Amino acid sequence: MLGRFTEAEKFYKRLVELKPDDPHSYTVLAVNYTESGRFEEAIEPYKKAIALQPHHVLYWSLARAYAALGRHEETIEPLRKAIEIKPQFVFARYDLGISFAVLGRHQEALDEFKRVVELEPWHVDANLKVGLEYLSLGNKQAAIQQYYILKEIDAERAAQLYGLIYR
Repeated sequence: MLGRFTEAEKFYKRLVELKPDDPHSYTVLAVNYTESGRFEEAIEPYKKAIALQPHHVLYWSLARAYAALGRHEETIEPLRKAIEIKPQFVFARYDLGISFAVLGRHQEALDEFKRVVELEPWHVDANLKVGLEYLSLGNKQAAIQQYYILKEIDAERAAQLYGLIYR
């Protein structure tokens, strides 16, 4: 499988040489790196594609490359840019919440997860994260309320939250 990515990489690098002003050239190279787990190498092509044509999915993809490398602080700016371009972009909002949570910025994480739930009330993971962030902030009562909401959506995930509330 890696051989395919290597062959594709050669092709996409050549495409960048032939079309250096085409954001798609950089995007396909970055995606190839991402798909092959080479996240560090994906960062520059994503940045070049963004410089040529800013797009919410490109910012989100750049942030995901940073996150895959454990560089959560660096995810925040591109995720905010993605959200600025498309405020209802649930994937970016959810990932921003994850980054805030990993960084210990629990109120900001809670705010983002709540926004995801406002946009998609059935989003199981975001509903669970709301409850977890309430617990992180020491608000057990709000976590219990979130448990009841989550129970209506996904009983298994609600049971996970319940276990954490009453451990």
